[in-house]
Amino acid sequence: MAKVKIQGHASGTGVLTVTAPNTSTDRTITLPDADVTLGAATPSIDDNGDATAITITSDEKVGIGETAPLGFLHVKNGDSGQGSINAAGNSLVLESNGSAGITFLTGSSSNGSIIWGDSESNYQGVVLYDHSASAMKFITSGSERVRVTDNGLTFNGDTSSANALDDYEEGAWTPAFTASGGSAGSVAHSVQEGYYTKIGRLVTCQFNLTLTNRGSWSSEVRLTGLPFDPADTFPAAGSVSLDNVNVPNDASGHDVYVNPGVTYFRFYYTQDFASRTFVQVSQVTDSADFNGIISYIV
Repeated sequence: MAKVKIQGHASGTGVLTVTAPNTSTDRTITLPDADVTLGAATPSIDDNGDATAITITSDEKVGIGETAPLGFLHVKNGDSGQGSINAAGNSLVLESNGSAGITFLTGSSSNGSIIWGDSESNYQGVVLYDHSASAMKFITSGSERVRVTDNGLTFNGDTSSANALDDYEEGAWTPAFTASGGSAGSVAHSVQEGYYTKIGRLVTCQFNLTLTNRGSWSSEVRLTGLPFDPADTFPAAGSVSLDNVNVPNDASGHDVYVNPGVTYFRFYYTQDFASRTFVQVSQVTDSADFNGIISYIV
């Protein structure tokens, strides 16, 4: 059978206190200093052969499966050394084979953490909430690796909000053929594909657009539909493959160009000892294809 053990004072006696119903008066039962088996014609001393299930010590520590609790709550596996929970002071320790495996630590009124370690004195991993910084910190081998704040993620102890990574996205977008003059008319596409990855403020877009009719557009070729508006700071660039677009034979450097603060991008080519030239609708056939990539800041 299992037993509940109440450890008394140095005198050897234990006291069980019960509050009487409807009153504030405590009633006490004083236990003897030896184990007694009741129910027999002649009470006899118990041989104490059964294991103690619960121990309550005189300094208000509770042991479950542990007769000498180390903290105010100490839960131990019945198999010696296999695992225990030890709550002491401001911490709750999950032990394995006698060593601290995981510690839940309140730390102070402003902090709390979960600590993983090989032993109580050798913590290898810590998850810590720092109330003063409003940050959740992830620490290994004593060094902060990742911090989660209201601004996003920072790494390796960086506390600058400007360096916080606040977004990661992947998705699709639809490029569309337009121009700086004219109108859409009967413009049509056989392929309109776009994919993007956004990491923080950096957006990288892939696109593939094939025309079947360039419509009534005129002047400078433009593609619209970017998934995010470029920042109004500095130009962005990329590269493109042009098919069925009539550019000079000595043209090179077919590239993508995005002006700051606009929602479209353009294509240009370069020639020796000449400024770049933007592709015009008059150079584009009804089966033109634009396939490329562009990166920009939002």
